Amino acid sequence: PSRLVVDLRGLSNAYPKIGPLVINEIMYHPPDIAIPGVITNDDSLNEYIEILNPTATTVPLYDPVNYGYADGRTNTWRLRGQVDWNFPTNITLAPGAYLLVVNFNPTNAAASNAFCLKYSVPSGTRMFGPYSGKLSNSGGSVELYRPDTPQAPGRVDEGLVPYIWVDEVDYRDTGPWPTNV
Repeated sequence: PSRLVVDLRGLSNAYPKIGPLVINEIMYHPPDIAIPGVITNDDSLNEYIEILNPTATTVPLYDPVNYGYADGRTNTWRLRGQVDWNFPTNITLAPGAYLLVVNFNPTNAAASNAFCLKYSVPSGTRMFGPYSGKLSNSGGSVELYRPDTPQAPGRVDEGLVPYIWVDEVDYRDTGPWPTNV
């Protein structure tokens, strides 16, 4: 039998696959709330996860396809790991835009205003929440998933919506920390 040999030495590696969305920032341990003469409290309400669309196109945070046997538009992106969050239907993220997933209900005007003031959140930044769970102060993982095509009729797993891992951040509250930032 013949054999084809291909020499790939000296060729560049492919670029890493990222996106289309990325976990851009995680605030997992805001400063504790210290009240003189009272026990210090963990400030979990000021935790957040920031998602960025680094692409040049708008990204729907749902499956935009109606497959006939299933409406993909009801299947949304999700966060897993330390927290659980499913994005609402019909949400999109514009090119270069950010969104925040927070640990409080952003329709609570007082909490939302205090949060935006604390972090200088630009006007118009969309916030979603509250997520389930808590970002551990010592470390953990946050994963971003997008829905794939629902399984077709006639399959043993008919209707199952598989999810594709898009991004993950593992964080720890230990060094070494970068010194050149």
